[in-house]
Amino acid sequence: AFINKMLKMFVEQIPVFVAEMIEKLEAGELITVGEIAHRIKPTIDNMGIVSSKTIIREIEKLGKANEDNGNMATLIGKLQSDVARAVEAIKKDFEL
Repeated sequence: AFINKMLKMFVEQIPVFVAEMIEKLEAGELITVGEIAHRIKPTIDNMGIVSSKTIIREIEKLGKANEDNGNMATLIGKLQSDVARAVEAIKKDFEL
C-alpha cells in the first residue's frame, strides 16, 4: 500500500513540478527553478531515474546561481521527457 501511495504521488505531483519549472524559466525566475529542482531531487533519486540524476543537479546548480548558460531549457526538456516515460511505465506496470 505504501509503495502504491508513493507511486501515485509521483505520477500526480512530479509532472506538475516540472511544468512549474518551465513556467518559472519562461518568467526568468531561475532561483525558483533551482528551488523546485532541489525539492524534487530526492524523489528523482529514490525512483531510480538514473538518466535524470545529473540533469536535476545541474538544473538545481544553475538555478541557485541564478544563471542560464543556454542549456536550462534543454535540461528541463530532458527532465520532462524522462518523467513522462517514468509516469507512463508506472501507470502501465502498477495500473495507476
